[in-house]
Amino acid sequence: MILMAAVLLSACHAKADTQTEAQAMAEYRALTANITTQEQLDHAVKRAYELAKAHPASTLDCIILSDMHYYMSTAQKGEIVDLIPESLRQKYPQMQGIIRAIEAERHTAVGCTYTDWSAAQPNGKPLKISQLVGKTDYVLLDFWASWCGPCRASMPAMKELYTSLPKGKLEILGINMDNKAENWTNAITNLGLPWRHISDLKKWSCECAKIYGVNSIPATVLIDKKGKIVGRNLTADQVKSIISKKKK
Repeated sequence: MILMAAVLLSACHAKADTQTEAQAMAEYRALTANITTQEQLDHAVKRAYELAKAHPASTLDCIILSDMHYYMSTAQKGEIVDLIPESLRQKYPQMQGIIRAIEAERHTAVGCTYTDWSAAQPNGKPLKISQLVGKTDYVLLDFWASWCGPCRASMPAMKELYTSLPKGKLEILGINMDNKAENWTNAITNLGLPWRHISDLKKWSCECAKIYGVNSIPATVLIDKKGKIVGRNLTADQVKSIISKKKK
């Protein structure tokens, strides 16, 4: 079940400005009341996006964005953000963080030029993303943490991908989101991760995560040799597919 933003809903005082918006609010509540399958979730996301577009500059836009931004595409989220006027953004301060993350994601979406960032490696020496981009056909930014189960589960496939490709095809740069250096470096050793790693040890306040609009992990950003972002949130198999399709 998707939980609605209680603060925003209470601000509606159970009434919308118009009957049409009130009906839309009722439909949205019913739509998200009991989601148990992926098919239901996909339908709810699609319909919620349509409702938001039909009611610009409304509290409903804020509610839908708050509830559904994890499940919407970058384009969908961006369109809804554009519908929310400054007055509503100021009225609901809890929306500020969500909107900032979405704006960051829009500026680092597929087709955009990557944004550089620098942090310390396990040996303490700084490393910039720009030191790697252009040296291989692709650079994969892999956002992860030692405490993230799904991240650890994804590593065997990433290792197989990394070791199976010819030199010059792919470099992986681990962007770690721990807050203790010992946990970070022990995980690198225990998981046997052969690629390079950097971290500012700020956990969810990681500056690189903010730059790239990352609000859940594992997350990946694939950058080509020219510095263009060509994929986000890709699995190892999807990365391999993109690389294999590249013209030689």
